Amino acid sequence: MILEVINISKEYIRAKKLFSAVSHVSFSSAEGNLIGITGPSGGGKSTLFHMISGLVKPTSGHVRLFDQEITDMSNDRLAELRRTDIGYILQGQNLLQNFTLMENICMPVYMGKRFDGAYQKGLELLDIFGLKGMENEYPYSLSGGEQRRVSIIRAFIHSPKLVIADEPTSNLDIENASIIMRFFKRASEQKITILVSSHDIDLISSIATQKYKMINGELTLWK
Repeated sequence: MILEVINISKEYIRAKKLFSAVSHVSFSSAEGNLIGITGPSGGGKSTLFHMISGLVKPTSGHVRLFDQEITDMSNDRLAELRRTDIGYILQGQNLLQNFTLMENICMPVYMGKRFDGAYQKGLELLDIFGLKGMENEYPYSLSGGEQRRVSIIRAFIHSPKLVIADEPTSNLDIENASIIMRFFKRASEQKITILVSSHDIDLISSIATQKYKMINGELTLWK
């Protein structure tokens, strides 16, 4: 299995009361699945994704990635796993404004061990996303939709086994959202496992091979 989430929960103290952001969530995925999770803001999707990537530890339960238990893994080992096998697309804009697009895109490989062919792959992905010839531009010269596409390219540059995309189409027009979702679909067909959240039920429905709803911290299968 690429991903196994086993009865994980995350609890916080909010206003002196116990708040359950994620409650007893379980699901799994084999290689090449495209897992779509929809639901309202505040439903727990981002917290779930942070736990799966190892950025946040669950209060209880277990996460296994690539047949490895990550719940008690060291921070150094988790960071290495993210540099080599996981691509993470955060909400919003998170490019470094003082670096060119290609410098932003190639940063994961510069920090990891997969250098070969990264620059050429970056050029090819820029072309696929309609940004050909813009490798030396800076993020501040791009629109929000263009910056989001560059963030997605960066998540794929090191050939990850799993890509986690937290609301990658939020605040984007239909054209940009469709470009992103079509790319995710092609990537899953090339055996990359994709975990994506979106408020847009139609977008999730059109591409996902596994579909879930997440409301008030609880994950349910959506057929």
